[in-house]
Amino acid sequence: MDIKNTLCFTGHRPNKLAGYNKDAYKNFIENLAISLEAYVTYFGIINFISGGAQGFDQIAFWAVEKLKENHPDWNIQNIVYVPFIGQESKWSKFGIFSQAEYNTMLKTADTIHICDENVRANDDFSLIRKALMDRNENMVNSSDRVLAMYSKDELAADKLTPGGTAECVKYAKSVGKPVDKCIYSVINNQLILG
Repeated sequence: MDIKNTLCFTGHRPNKLAGYNKDAYKNFIENLAISLEAYVTYFGIINFISGGAQGFDQIAFWAVEKLKENHPDWNIQNIVYVPFIGQESKWSKFGIFSQAEYNTMLKTADTIHICDENVRANDDFSLIRKALMDRNENMVNSSDRVLAMYSKDELAADKLTPGGTAECVKYAKSVGKPVDKCIYSVINNQLILG
C-alpha cells in the first residue's frame, strides 16, 4: 500500500453524533461517499483506513463501500485497522454499531490489520487505551492525509473535544500530515454533513 494514495479517518463515537438509530446516518453516509470522490480525483487517494470503532469509523467505512459501489473501476481499497482482538466484545449483539455489524464490516473489508495481537478486551484499561492510541498512530503513519470529524461547535472554537479524535489529530499534525475537517451537525436527530 502506497502512503501517497492513502487517507485515514478519525472521529467521534455515537454519543457525540446521532446515537444508535441507523436511519440517522443513511444520508450522511451517502453524502460522505460523494465527498470522498474528490480525494480520488484530486489527490489520487484509493486506500481508505478506518479504525473499526463505533461511530465515525464505521460510518466512514460504509461510505467507502458506497464509493466503491458507485465507482467499481476506481480500485478503491477499504482497510480496517483493528486496535486489538475483541474490540467489539462489550458492544450490543445486534443493531447499528453492534458486534454483528462489526463482523459484517470485517468480512467486507479489503484488508484487516490487527495493530496489537497481544492485547485482549479483558486486559487492564491502560493496555486497551494504549492499543487504541497506537492504532490511531499506525493509521496516521500509513496515510498521506487524515479526515477528522468536527462538530460545528468544535469548528467555531477551532478545538476538538478532548479524547481519541483530538489525540489522533494532534499526532497527525506533529508528524506533518494534512488534516482535513469533516464538519457535521445533528438536526432533528439526523447526522448532517457540512
